[in-house]
Amino acid sequence: MRRNAPLHASNAACMSKDMTVAGVHLQKDEAFYIMIQQVQNDPKQWKEPKSFIPERFDVKSHYYEKPGGGKRNPFAFSPFLGG
Repeated sequence: MRRNAPLHASNAACMSKDMTVAGVHLQKDEAFYIMIQQVQNDPKQWKEPKSFIPERFDVKSHYYEKPGGGKRNPFAFSPFLGG
């Protein structure tokens, strides 16, 4: 489910007011999508992102951490976007 997410992108969502998120300006009522496939294969969050390594979800495995060490973003794996 991480390598091949059930959906490649989320449904469209809109901002309720103008705001800047991670340096990207989004206008009120402007539609945006979350690219699930890209997020779940981000090489900044996953060691060997294209490989099938079930141990990456085992807290005792060195694959559990980001490539540079440390905790992954809690949204790095979110195949159903919490729904």
